[in-house]
Amino acid sequence: MSRGNNPPSTAELLAAHLAGLDRHVLGVTAGLDEEHAASSVVPSGWTMPWMLHHLAVDNLLLWTAAVIAGDPAAIARCAPDAENAAPATIAEARDSYAAESAAAQAVLTDLDLGAAPAWWPENLFGTWRLETNEQVITHLLVEVATHVGHLDLARELLDGSHWDVFRGQLVPPGG
Repeated sequence: MSRGNNPPSTAELLAAHLAGLDRHVLGVTAGLDEEHAASSVVPSGWTMPWMLHHLAVDNLLLWTAAVIAGDPAAIARCAPDAENAAPATIAEARDSYAAESAAAQAVLTDLDLGAAPAWWPENLFGTWRLETNEQVITHLLVEVATHVGHLDLARELLDGSHWDVFRGQLVPPGG
């Protein structure tokens, strides 16, 4: 992360925090059987594959590839009427998330935090707007971290396992 004796830049720190959250997302959803993955433990009805899809498309893809990078293909995938059905299996959802995570990290490489985002989804947020890439990445980190908490709780309710942040691993029930 750092270059020699120089401390890491703010962009490097933000990218490292996102990478840590991505490891957490993939870790807390690892080894989940399809029956549990397809089950919902919340009144809204979301499942683990749905939440991974939401994180991959509505968060990583939207905020990095579409908003920051202005990639036309990403913008099209983020349109409200785009065909973005949630993956059918937890394995597909994890693969999709991992792919979007890698793509997001690529966008963050050498990012000018003070620059304005390349594109803004006017039709999604009304007058609310983030003015710099730093604001966009900060917003993305909050979104992903919030949903990591949801995934943690859902996993514990589904099969009793939980993610141990300090050990960086999934801990079985009673462990």
